Amino acid sequence: MDKKGALYLKNYIKTSTLYDGVSVILPTYKGEKTIIKCLESLATQTLDFSLFEVLVVINGEQDSSKALIEQFCLKNPHLNIQVFELDEGNVSKARNFAVSRAQKAWVTFIDDDDWVDNNYLSSLYLNGMYNRITITGIEDIKNDEVVRSNIMNQLDAASRKEQLDYNDVTSILTMNACKLAPTYMVKNTRYNSSLKSGEDVLYWSELLNLFQPKVALVKDYETANYKRLIRDNSISRKAESYDFNVRQRLEVIQGLEKQLALSPNPKLSAFIQSKINAQAGFAKRYLSKFPAEYAHFITDVQDLNLHNRFVGDINHQFTNTLVISYCYAPYIDTSGVVMSKRVRAMNKPVDLISNSMSKVRETDNELLKISNLYLGKHIELNASQSFANWKAIKQFSDLALDSVHQLVKSRKVYDELYSRAMWPASHIAAAVIKMKYPQMKWVAEFSDPILIDVSGKERFEEIGTDWLWQQGFISHLDDNTNKNLFYWCEQLPYLYADELIFTNQNQLNYMLSYANSAQADLILSKAKIIPQPTLDRSFYEMSSAKLERDTDSIYLGYFGSFYVNRGFKPFIDAWAGLPESVKYKLKLYIYTQQDADSVLQAVPEDLKAQIVLQKYVGYFDFLALSDQFDGLVVMDAQTKGLKMNNPYLPSKISDYLGSKATTLALVEKGSPMSDIEDSRLIKVDMFDATSIQKILADWLMVISPNDFSGEHK
Repeated sequence: MDKKGALYLKNYIKTSTLYDGVSVILPTYKGEKTIIKCLESLATQTLDFSLFEVLVVINGEQDSSKALIEQFCLKNPHLNIQVFELDEGNVSKARNFAVSRAQKAWVTFIDDDDWVDNNYLSSLYLNGMYNRITITGIEDIKNDEVVRSNIMNQLDAASRKEQLDYNDVTSILTMNACKLAPTYMVKNTRYNSSLKSGEDVLYWSELLNLFQPKVALVKDYETANYKRLIRDNSISRKAESYDFNVRQRLEVIQGLEKQLALSPNPKLSAFIQSKINAQAGFAKRYLSKFPAEYAHFITDVQDLNLHNRFVGDINHQFTNTLVISYCYAPYIDTSGVVMSKRVRAMNKPVDLISNSMSKVRETDNELLKISNLYLGKHIELNASQSFANWKAIKQFSDLALDSVHQLVKSRKVYDELYSRAMWPASHIAAAVIKMKYPQMKWVAEFSDPILIDVSGKERFEEIGTDWLWQQGFISHLDDNTNKNLFYWCEQLPYLYADELIFTNQNQLNYMLSYANSAQADLILSKAKIIPQPTLDRSFYEMSSAKLERDTDSIYLGYFGSFYVNRGFKPFIDAWAGLPESVKYKLKLYIYTQQDADSVLQAVPEDLKAQIVLQKYVGYFDFLALSDQFDGLVVMDAQTKGLKMNNPYLPSKISDYLGSKATTLALVEKGSPMSDIEDSRLIKVDMFDATSIQKILADWLMVISPNDFSGEHK
């Protein structure tokens, strides 16, 4: 019971079936050359022989071990030795088998090529408690000589502390050896038999996570210790290979990631992360020596679905591209999500500089999963947060340049610089970096026109013209110098970028329309059209979000702001004009941050009950839900009478096209979305209520074919 009066119960195994003492777990595989020395060390223990049992599990291909053990048992009848045989050679299965048969209150593990001091079990047993792991020391045996293990230095420091944290004894805590653990804990944790190595790290991390035991070090750890034989085929001396140093380490990390997600407190999380980092260290060192294997590493990370910051540490070794994205994951923002998708689509490792958005955006750490596969070092700056404030943008640019200076002190200058803007700071900072490091190829992407807003008006925020001169962007200052920040956010990429990315042809044509002829030629010489990327199907299956639905209705989904009087009136009119017998079988789910009044104010009374308002959902919930609708609705921005063409491509269309659902696109004639060809995309003029109604009727006829008159059929 806690201080608030809440009662907590934990369903442990029945410890009443256990007897006082120690179960020694001893798996052996072809141990004929070493097993007897191990058993002899147990036969001379100072602990009363009635207080411990030895469970030997012979696993895999047989040698003479069984006969040797039987002879030893005859000579040492005072020892309680039980011998089991498993056909399969698998040390984890052997340990699990022995644990299931352990009858003593505590368990310790010994390998068949190691041995222990004669007071080893006694020291551990006398210090054993039901709620803690008791540990002792270790000595390494190399070429018949005793070598003090580096682990002992850690234990020396720990011995001077009254209470131990896991990190005080981190090296020994996830080894099988040198410890005594309560049997009820050991029986409730299983070794992962699919792992070829590192199973001990995962096993003990899981046990610590599940039970959070205390840890104690015996006082005589230097004399009551474990003797570890170091051989040429020992793990610590294993020959380097991709399989051992990378693939097997990643498989262990996969299990540790799951434990990290279950971790009950920050201390345990930090401990488990340290174990992930240690495993990743093997991979990092190997890939430094054999960089050609990096692509193999990325494939395995993706195959094992790993999402941990160690990937970034390794990626950083191979980055040749630096991305500047003022807004980026984990902040919830469309531009950050699109840039994350762009990084993933680059299909190569990148380092990235972004800014904290904590004062203006909520966070969703899941968003990092989009680009983690290729993200190397991610530097998040803490400049003032603003879309248009010049001082804030200048601060970000200065900090970004300082960060690049620091980065290139320990690496070569990047080959490529990539920036993407709707947030002007991205291009401004990239331009500054390009001036200082002109050898970088600068690729600048425009998500939308920046200077001219959606209503056709010019945005304005004053920029420091003296700063433009100091940076070398202009040769002199005079009264004719353009002082508009948004003008320069387009001009600097036009002038200094090596490549310009536009998401659609309309956008390029529109931005060319207000450039002079000389600029237009320059822009065209650098321009490329690259649509926003669509994520692969695995991302649509990451969330377990479910749409509750019945079988006699058609479900449409809409994500975003919804205003009947801003383009949706023809859609609502088309719906309202359907036959009475079927129009109530259509349900529209709207996921939005709007209140009900702003959404429903112009909706006919009889349709209001058919519109289900939902709170905005996380990105991966959105992807999962998009699969479950019969149709998704998306609408163009209205630009007729405001612009020469429609340059805007709704960002959600790239997500919709990856969904299993059909998409109903309410398009403005000649818009970028109207030019998309896809088998799951139904395009209709956003003002054509008659055509919209026919599409809705076609959907409804699938579930209610008898409810339509001949004219609707």
